[in-house]
Order: sequence, then C-alpha cells, then structure tokens
Amino acid sequence: MPEFERNDISFIEKQIEENVKLPIIGEVVQVYEHTTTDDDSNWEVDLQVNGLGTPLQRVPVHAPYTDSIAPPKYGDKVLVIYTEGRTKRPVAFSTAWSNEDRPPLGLAGMYRNRFESGSSPAGDGSLHI
Repeated sequence: MPEFERNDISFIEKQIEENVKLPIIGEVVQVYEHTTTDDDSNWEVDLQVNGLGTPLQRVPVHAPYTDSIAPPKYGDKVLVIYTEGRTKRPVAFSTAWSNEDRPPLGLAGMYRNRFESGSSPAGDGSLHI
C-alpha cells in the first residue's frame, strides 16, 4: 500500500472537487405553473443539463422577492445551484445570459419594479430593479 500524506495536493484537490458545488447552466424544457391554490406546483421546471442524459425534473424556481416571480419559459437558460450534494436538491435561479443568448435591449418605456427600501442610495426610500 502506498504511503499517503495528508498535505498531499491531490488529496486537497479531491476534497474540493467532492465538496464544492459549483453552479451550472440548464435549459428549460418544461414549465409547471402555479395557477390555483390546490395545484401541485410552486413554479417548477424540468431542465436539460449538459452531461446529464435525462432532464432534472420539477426543479423549484427561486423567487428573489416576496409576492413576485418572473418564471423562465421554454428554452431559457437558467443558473442551477445545488443545495445538498452534487446532484441533490437543485434550484433554478434567474435567466443566465451569454454572448450568444443576450438579454433584451433596455428601451424607453420598459417596466421596472419599484420596491420600498429603508436605505436607498438615491435617498428617496425606493429601490428600482
């Protein structure tokens, strides 16, 4: 049996690889809308991820604000973060943009959400997103 030292760099690299869960990009292939109080969905999506043969199913969609959600649509790319382990409990976060898939242009008349805030950089008590 070979001798193994705990400060060996390969041991450290292996531990990082096994324990650090880096975000990945997934493509939405199905959306489950939350339309009634007694349905089974809280806005979930099926995602196709490169390297996985079958889609991740019924992945919850993260909503960054109370009382609002901007669910992805079919074909959107989203950031996928795992909350437990490398393949357990994925969560879909927002739309992921790239140089090939660009966000819409910011044009006059676009709607921006306005949220009340106690410490606005503008000093008027509001935060625009």
